[in-house]
Amino acid sequence: MTVKLFLVTAAIGIFALLASACGGGDDNTTPAASNGNTTATQTQTGGQTKTATAESTDNGNGGGELDVCGLISNDELSAVIGPAEAGIPHNTPPNFFDCEWDSSDHNVSVTINVYADTADNVKAYYELTTNGDDVSGLGDKAQWTGETDTLEVLKGTYDVSLIVVTIDDSFDREGAAKTLAGKALGRLP
Repeated sequence: MTVKLFLVTAAIGIFALLASACGGGDDNTTPAASNGNTTATQTQTGGQTKTATAESTDNGNGGGELDVCGLISNDELSAVIGPAEAGIPHNTPPNFFDCEWDSSDHNVSVTINVYADTADNVKAYYELTTNGDDVSGLGDKAQWTGETDTLEVLKGTYDVSLIVVTIDDSFDREGAAKTLAGKALGRLP
């Protein structure tokens, strides 16, 4: 499944960008001030550049445990994508939590990624990773990017990404992501 591999690779790249923005020393980060802030800049296609400033202190969310697979029940998932296998959590960098489910027939895959940190860091991450169409009614802000079948939601000290991958062109990926995000957001601590 080439799309799935692409999405996993893209997520790892985003995680690496965020990790470097929060104190790393690569070419994409520049210290903003001596108060612990960091400015991260990412150039996107079309020459558009987004810049975000994030405070690098922890609010108690970062580094803790989050049962990300418990944010969506198997029954809720099965109601949206059909019979589903149990969620599989993945090893992720600190402050990131990830779980993936597959439908029993392996025609639909759903991945949820949660980034938990200070409100400023999470907002900076959201601004760097979104470039889709605004979605209302979910969290503080939300965007759907059809090219990657990703719903990105900002809610307080959390950024929640829901990725729905399927080989069925008639499957409503955006509708599925919105429904599942609504369930997951209601269970965040």
